[in-house]
Amino acid sequence: MKPHPVLVYGAAVVAVATLVLAGREVAYRFIEKKSILDLASPILAVATALICIAVLDWARNVRRRTHRHAAEDAEFERLAPEASPTSFASQADSDAVAAIQALESIANEEFGPEKAIEEAVRVVAGFTHASFVGLWLTDEQGMPTSRAEFGDGEVILFEGSPVRPADEEVLRQVVEYRKPVESRDGDDASYFFPLLSGQTCFGILKITVAGLVAVDEGDAAQRLSAQLGRVARHLGRAVRAPALYDQAVVDALTGLYTRRHFVNRLTEATGVSRRYGEPLSLILIDVDNFKMLNTTYGTPTGDRVLRDMATLVQQNVREIDGAFRYGSDEIAIILPDTEVEQARALADRLRRIVRDNRALSDEGGAIITTVSTGVTEFDEDMRGIGPLLARAEEALYAAKDAGRDRVETWSEAISADTDEQDG
Repeated sequence: MKPHPVLVYGAAVVAVATLVLAGREVAYRFIEKKSILDLASPILAVATALICIAVLDWARNVRRRTHRHAAEDAEFERLAPEASPTSFASQADSDAVAAIQALESIANEEFGPEKAIEEAVRVVAGFTHASFVGLWLTDEQGMPTSRAEFGDGEVILFEGSPVRPADEEVLRQVVEYRKPVESRDGDDASYFFPLLSGQTCFGILKITVAGLVAVDEGDAAQRLSAQLGRVARHLGRAVRAPALYDQAVVDALTGLYTRRHFVNRLTEATGVSRRYGEPLSLILIDVDNFKMLNTTYGTPTGDRVLRDMATLVQQNVREIDGAFRYGSDEIAIILPDTEVEQARALADRLRRIVRDNRALSDEGGAIITTVSTGVTEFDEDMRGIGPLLARAEEALYAAKDAGRDRVETWSEAISADTDEQDG
């Protein structure tokens, strides 16, 4: 409740007058040596004055809070423009946070490049209610090529299509100066944001928002641009995530996934197999006499043999399978929903393909390469992935001991032989 100024000033006058009169009366009665009962009237007057002073102080504090709240409300209204169904600037900051969180989630998922681009563009389009969203990525020469567009509720992916003439100049400016660019066409506004990695512009995001009359100028337009800029930065991270992920988990020499990623994938695969009762098989492939091959022909030739073998493996496994560089000259293959007999057939086919393939030495001579292979199947009684790996390695060593260039499937007999040799 806001007190009326007349009441405030009236209370102040009454308080001052009452104190003066009460003080005079007290002094007079003490001089006359009156009894304490004679002081009741001035004491009541003093109490009344104190109450008036308290009311006055309360009224002053209320007025201050009222003025402060009014100023805060005015500032809030200034920073928060009126909501409009056609204006992205009216979207709550919580929507921007939700969009950023969605893009972060995409960046943390093991999406492929195409999937990551599609999902990221869809998130941005949904958040901005944009009439158009375009994404360009730069090639090795720094030239932008179209990768995705959103319009009419659909995301369309491209394989590096040429830039439209209408966007060519503005895209060149964004890549060259690494700064956002805004353009207007009637009531529509288009925002171009550079996607940066350090000082390199690896892409451009275009967002076209329709009906921006209400945010033509002032803080609303600045707020809109700032929100879009933050969202664009997180979209850039989501788009780059698959490439960064590959750099972290893909072996540079063979192009296969690393052993660290192999452990994670095998753990996941065994969990799925145990939960749903599906078969799971594992293959370990080792190049025969690889150390001697390196000594005889040189390390570059050995690297060439590994790259060729990795390529052959990738060409002959399914998309749901996983191929990994398990050791310096070993490859592991995870085979979900695969019985051990099927895994053995695949292992034998790969063995023959590798042997028939002729890697070339630096001198141009053909090199016959053979491999030994161990195959095993997951048992739901196993605890963790350790026993499964141990069986695969036992089968691999049995193939080596049996003369190399062969496939062995783990069995109790192989395990017993291994125990005797260890003993």
